[in-house]
Amino acid sequence: MFSMLFLYLVLIGSFFIGFRKMPVFLEKEMVPRTGFSLVVVYRNEAENLPELLNSIVALDYPRELFEVFLVNDHSEDASVGICERYAKDFPEIRFQLLNAESSLSPKKDAIFLAAGKARFEYLTITDADCLLPSQWLRNFDQLLQEESPVLIAGPVGFRHAMSVGFSEAFEEIDFLSLQGSTIGGFGMNKPFMCNSANLCYRKSAYLHLQQQRRDLGIASGDDVFLLQHFLQHQLPVSFVKSEKSIVQTGFQKSFQQLFWQRVRWAAKTSAYPDAFGKIVAIVVFFTNLMTVTWFFLAVLQFWNFQLVFGMILAKFLVDFPLIAVTAKFFRRRAVLQSYWWAAVIYPFFSTAVALRSVFGGYYWKGRPFKR
Repeated sequence: MFSMLFLYLVLIGSFFIGFRKMPVFLEKEMVPRTGFSLVVVYRNEAENLPELLNSIVALDYPRELFEVFLVNDHSEDASVGICERYAKDFPEIRFQLLNAESSLSPKKDAIFLAAGKARFEYLTITDADCLLPSQWLRNFDQLLQEESPVLIAGPVGFRHAMSVGFSEAFEEIDFLSLQGSTIGGFGMNKPFMCNSANLCYRKSAYLHLQQQRRDLGIASGDDVFLLQHFLQHQLPVSFVKSEKSIVQTGFQKSFQQLFWQRVRWAAKTSAYPDAFGKIVAIVVFFTNLMTVTWFFLAVLQFWNFQLVFGMILAKFLVDFPLIAVTAKFFRRRAVLQSYWWAAVIYPFFSTAVALRSVFGGYYWKGRPFKR
């Protein structure tokens, strides 16, 4: 029990050190050379697509060096019409509208469909509820010219973050911990996680690995599994730690939707090909489970309350520096005022998510998925 807590403290402390070690990306004036095929898979995103497409139109990058694939995953709203209108209104941008086939892993198969039609060597992936920074492709291009990685991950934050209620504050604190761990992992040369809202990778390497991947029947994980497969083949990966590369995503509309999103993310962890990623998941799960157990044992007076309080406080205190340094990078230090109550709720939330992901399926965008 104490050894698990010790492992957790060492792990989170290492991510904090890794975050600080990860150099900030310095933009330079360079002639763009890289061609990008931008892929967006959408389902019932009529509310969000106009803002995403406006940010694509506003990208500061030569029009002849990128194209945009908009892949419809069986939308039942006005999403398709919105995409068609933008393709007509902005003929200088090469929009391609595709329809995904039904499958067990719709997003992965939709990306594969677009990759087969892409004219450029690098695929850039984002989500339909995101806003792209104008420098997005320029920063990818600069890093590719300087280092030639096979995959580049980027930071993801929240849009409309000034109007934060209970659910949004909790989600943002949780997400900051994930972003901090992601960047910290890259900083300590042990990357294990990334986010497909902000991702770029080499098409030829992606297609080469498709036949060797064992996760294609798993609905989620188009980002993490690909990263870990690249690492298994000792291919170079990188992270662009820049404020001007932050892709902004939206909050979940309810606490219930947040729960299902986290179940979807957690459901794939047992299939991670990378041992370090599995170790992180196991240590985090059992630490949160023990925190919940300690709490109830103390309430029932089976354990000394002072001892339990001390162990839980140690966890809270090691979590806070990582979340704080991440919030500073994202210019979201104001949300830290919600940290303490979010930290109290989080072990219960995380344990429920993990148990549900192991013993049941989940719902996402109106469809049931099996684990």
